[in-house]
Amino acid sequence: MANKKPMKKKSSSPKRYYPVQNQGTIRLSSAAGSGMVFGNRLMSRWNKRLYRQGRFYQIKIDIDMADTAVGPIEVHALRDTWGNHKAYQMAYQEYLDSTEEERSRIGKDQVSRWQDFIVQSGSSAGEMLGQVYDETGAMTALTIGEFSDTLVEDKNGNTMRFTWGADVPGTHYGIRAQYELKANTDDSPVANTENVPYAQQSADTSNVEVDQLRNRGNDAPYNADSFGDAWTKVAVLSRVPGEQKLSTGYFTAPCGLALLTGLNPDIATRLSIEFKTGDYKGIKAPSMLE
Repeated sequence: MANKKPMKKKSSSPKRYYPVQNQGTIRLSSAAGSGMVFGNRLMSRWNKRLYRQGRFYQIKIDIDMADTAVGPIEVHALRDTWGNHKAYQMAYQEYLDSTEEERSRIGKDQVSRWQDFIVQSGSSAGEMLGQVYDETGAMTALTIGEFSDTLVEDKNGNTMRFTWGADVPGTHYGIRAQYELKANTDDSPVANTENVPYAQQSADTSNVEVDQLRNRGNDAPYNADSFGDAWTKVAVLSRVPGEQKLSTGYFTAPCGLALLTGLNPDIATRLSIEFKTGDYKGIKAPSMLE
């Protein structure tokens, strides 16, 4: 009888721990009625490393349970749709194409170490800042760090930025408006006719049935000329009796953007954010460029 090979033991060593701060309190940067969460900025400042904007961040936002009569605070995020995804990818490719010659001239070692492709939110809301605390409980809001807009020059010599907002000739490319110029959906088939080859050869050929096959479903089951507005409402947070909702639960925030309305500086200090753990530098944030 042949000797059996000993079975290999499965490794019992734990996975290497990845230190990352993925949650904390947030507050408004100014006395505004609305605030914008920039997930890449929060994580970069908390962890002193670059977290790129072009990611599908998985986040949740909570109200402090100790508060009373807080809200309503509306939470919005960019819609996690094929149209928004492709608009971002096309804008990024346009940026690469526009800077191709310059990159070839200056060399890789001259490109900024922490350069990132940044698309503006299109909102004028104040920034939601992450906070840290000392041993006495005193709070410091983190504000330092460069997050420069991405710039390109158009054929007329205008300096252009990319935005999730509207197209502004001479200053901003609305990435969704630009993508819509490419992505409008035509009828399929484009031209319809009831004429059928050799129709007279078969008594079973029916113009009603031909119409069913050609004309019933040739128009798209959605607005073929517009992707609609960019944002969706995720939740309404409230501590008001009878209307209580303390957490959004985890949701997908393309580019790490989340818009909060109904805020004041006091309410903002009672909010916290958490990023789901994963394999992108300790958090779950799949790339928008794949």
